[in-house]
Amino acid sequence: MSWRTVIITTRCKLDLKMGYMVIRGEDTKRIFLKDTCTVSVD
Repeated sequence: MSWRTVIITTRCKLDLKMGYMVIRGEDTKRIFLKDTCTVSVD
């Protein structure tokens, strides 16, 4: 069941690695995609 909404508002690089969305900007974040409902890139 997905419940997370991700909003990206700064310049960054998005990668997909082993079921995670990797967001590389000033710092690096990993988000498990099965828990994600919506990704918004502004």
